[in-house]
Amino acid sequence: GYIYQAGAYTDTYFPNTTVNGMEVGGKTAGEVKEMIASEAALYRLCLSMRQGETAQIFGNEIGLLAEFDGSLEEILRQQDPYSWPLYLLRGPEYDIKALISYDEAQLAAARLSQSDPETAEAPADAVISEYEEGKGYSILPESEGARLNQERTLKAAEEAICGLLPELDLDQAGCYDAPAVRS
Repeated sequence: GYIYQAGAYTDTYFPNTTVNGMEVGGKTAGEVKEMIASEAALYRLCLSMRQGETAQIFGNEIGLLAEFDGSLEEILRQQDPYSWPLYLLRGPEYDIKALISYDEAQLAAARLSQSDPETAEAPADAVISEYEEGKGYSILPESEGARLNQERTLKAAEEAICGLLPELDLDQAGCYDAPAVRS
């Protein structure tokens, strides 16, 4: 009974325990690592861009791996095996940061956009129009364009990947070159 079950919780997680949203009750730290690693292996980042363009980066294309810092084992060390009945209805929740590693060169080589940076529409500044008789001058508004700043795009993609985020909106992340003069 009780004591036998307590012995099982010296190296497995209490019932109803969740780590990073995954149910891990009754599993060892090694089994949880495998679960997280398989999640990393299946990782996909969906990029959304201006003009409805999308792209995807797959974890296996950039050598994505999950590495661990001992926090899974630390959770087991801190749990008191004899208090397992307290967790039969509701278990503890943990959010650990798996250390994500990837091949930076492979990420840099990944095509983050279908459009060629050389041919993508550059942003255009707002300007004052030519003088028109009877109307005078007017301000012609800026054009945002569709040219990605490669450095900002790579940095935003790296942050999204390290957080294992499923989506990244490059416009919201400020990855596009912007006009210097606005109307």
